[in-house]
Amino acid sequence: MAAAAPVPTPPYDRRPGRTPIAAPVRSGASLSGGLPATGPPARTAAVRAVDLVLGRFCLEPAAYAYTLGPEGVGRAGDWRHVTVLLFRLERGGTDPALRLALDWTGREYRWTGPAELLRGC
Repeated sequence: MAAAAPVPTPPYDRRPGRTPIAAPVRSGASLSGGLPATGPPARTAAVRAVDLVLGRFCLEPAAYAYTLGPEGVGRAGDWRHVTVLLFRLERGGTDPALRLALDWTGREYRWTGPAELLRGC
C-alpha cells in the first residue's frame, strides 16, 4: 500500500498569482507581520491585506469566506483597526475558523493571527 503524500506546509505565496509577504514573527500563540502597501485604510485595502495573508498560509484560499469590519462601536468609517473572521466553506461557515486583526501603521496594514497558521489553513 502506497503512503499518502504529505500535505505541504506554508508559505504558499510563491505560487503563481500570489504576492509574497514577509515571514511572520511569533509571540506565544500569535503570529504577526507587515504587509505590502495595499492603499489607504479602507475596506478595499483591508480586503487586499487579508487576501495576502490567506495567500501565504492557505493552500486553497478560496476555501474560506470572511467578514471584516472596523473595531469598536460607532467606528464604521475608521478602517485603521480591523477585525477579520474567516469561515471554512466546507464546514457550512457557521463558526469562525480563524480570527485576524489588521492594524494601520500609517503606510500599510500589520496583521496578527493565530500561530496555527504555520500548519496551513
